[in-house]
Amino acid sequence: MTIKAAPKKETARIQVAPTQKLAPQPTVKLVQPSQSLSTTPAPAIRTAAAPAATADAGGSDGLLTILLWLAVAVSAAAAGLSYWAWSGGS
Repeated sequence: MTIKAAPKKETARIQVAPTQKLAPQPTVKLVQPSQSLSTTPAPAIRTAAAPAATADAGGSDGLLTILLWLAVAVSAAAAGLSYWAWSGGS
């Protein structure tokens, strides 16, 4: 049993196109318009009326204050507990 060598791969041959001198491109001349583009005045900007003030729920401020202080107390307790655990709990 003999091991045959893999056939040699041919390297890719890259062909570069010959350099050609391109003819210069013609320039475009901009012509000034003979008439103005807009002869009518621009429309006035319309503004919307101010939105009406919404009615405030009467009892929500008291509940919101209680929840705020509860969140402050819980976060302070969590900070104290984490410091106590970090320092070794002595």
